[in-house]
Amino acid sequence: MLLGLDTPFKFALFLGYIVVWTSQSILVHLAAKRGIEYNYTTVVFLQDCCKMLITVFLFVRSEGSLGDLWRQMVVHKKLAVLYLVPAGLYAIYNNLTFISMATFDPATYYVLLQAKLVVTAILCVTVLHKPVSKVQWLGLFIITIGAMMKEYKVFIHGLEGGHSIWDYLLVLLLVLLSSFAGVYNEKLLKGQDTASPNVQNMFMYIVSMACNALGLMVRGSGWGLITAFSPENLKPILSWNVLAIIFNAAITGVMTGFFLKHLNSILKSIAAAIQVWTVAITSSIVFGYPIDLGVFLSLVLVTAGVWIYSRYPETSAPAAKPLPTREPGADEGDVELGALDTSSGSEYKQQSGPSSDEPSPKMSFSSSPWLAVFLLGTILVLGEPSMRWDGGSSGSGGMDLVERMHEHAFGGYMRYAFPYDELRPLSCDGRILRERGDLDFNIANVSMTYIDALDSLVLFDRLEDFGEAVDYISHSVTFDRDVVVSAFELNIRVLGGLLSGHLHAKRMGIPSGYQDGLLQKAIDLGDRLYGAFDTPTGLPAARVNLAGGVDDDDDDDEHVPDSTTVVEAGSWIM
Repeated sequence: MLLGLDTPFKFALFLGYIVVWTSQSILVHLAAKRGIEYNYTTVVFLQDCCKMLITVFLFVRSEGSLGDLWRQMVVHKKLAVLYLVPAGLYAIYNNLTFISMATFDPATYYVLLQAKLVVTAILCVTVLHKPVSKVQWLGLFIITIGAMMKEYKVFIHGLEGGHSIWDYLLVLLLVLLSSFAGVYNEKLLKGQDTASPNVQNMFMYIVSMACNALGLMVRGSGWGLITAFSPENLKPILSWNVLAIIFNAAITGVMTGFFLKHLNSILKSIAAAIQVWTVAITSSIVFGYPIDLGVFLSLVLVTAGVWIYSRYPETSAPAAKPLPTREPGADEGDVELGALDTSSGSEYKQQSGPSSDEPSPKMSFSSSPWLAVFLLGTILVLGEPSMRWDGGSSGSGGMDLVERMHEHAFGGYMRYAFPYDELRPLSCDGRILRERGDLDFNIANVSMTYIDALDSLVLFDRLEDFGEAVDYISHSVTFDRDVVVSAFELNIRVLGGLLSGHLHAKRMGIPSGYQDGLLQKAIDLGDRLYGAFDTPTGLPAARVNLAGGVDDDDDDDEHVPDSTTVVEAGSWIM
């Protein structure tokens, strides 16, 4: 049978493991591309809640009642203290990984994250005194070269126009957090307690939830523990995209446990190698990221490195005893892409019960040369732009930067300002009461920013947002207002936005059943702006009343001027 998957259950488990980890990277990046702004800490907190509920279900199903679970947790209460460090590290990791997964395309993030194999191997040699074979070091070296190859454009063009040095440092921080937490689990928790994996997971999730709750409390009133669960902040979280992220993350933690219980770490490493390709291919299909020569070579090298590392462990050391089913990081359901084993491929076996302390074998191969190579590669990847071979800019990197800027600007408008066109500085309310002097006599509060953004939503392939915008503008925006506005601003931003939006909506058929609503709004606005030309010279006035045009005899409205700006007037013929 292929890969030893001799039953339908094992085959489904192997395939499902790849699917859920691949899906997680796609879902998080998709939310970022769609401009959904949500509190990452709240999402991680809810993920832990889901995983805790699943753990309770698994315990009741296979080990005992809720009362039994409580009694076992009381007996093993010291685990709450032991898990403070790894749970805290994973809480930080899970929050930061959202930022990194939104910044990099899924394939790049996944490839760069494989550097944790290298860091973990170094920690295993220096901290746990576990041997790593020469061939395994070769595999780690190949992984490092593969990660560098994925970002080969950085070496040629520098960082300008692409990802910043902080983006790469964040990935390095994630690698260190995951690796240190994994080694801590093995060094201090292995053999320290006889609690079942479900009980240990309960402590992990509870402590992690406490860490995230603390994070919500210290982030200020805007992200406080109470306001984090307010209807306003929960609205983006309740979107299908973010809910899918939460539930998929919970499933990954459970599936990883089943994977290590019913299969083995060799198959897990093979699955990780396959995920390198599934993530790249899926992100290419969903987001249009090209698989160019650099990406292809990187995927080949990382796949080969993972395979070599898992297939050729050190054989001179005494046979290692089984580790707990819990895999460092995976039990936490980290929003990471297919966390790999922190030990050599021969060490994770079918769980046979808690393991005891094992003798520390002597290091069989000097790691200094390979450590030097890894550090050199890190310096090349993460160094300042002045250390690069050449300067310049990267076209694709520049486009990524523009997309991130658009996501930030449009998402901020929708979250804090929509449907207004400007906010009062102290109350952050819209300017809507003319009799109090609050009404903007330039913009008129017709959701100008929303209309002006229509074509950019199409440009960045945010078609769902585009459909929602067209529907709202067609049915909710009105120009039947007794206000004086800048004819120039409404011409170039609103009238132009309506016409370009109509052309896109008509061509794509988005939203479904579109009935020329934007065109009708444009005709109505054009008729109202036409009154600006009712002047002695025929040149349009700078301002016009949307309800009554230009009337020099109207003493009640001091805001209607009798002047024009030649530059603005010239824009009408463009």
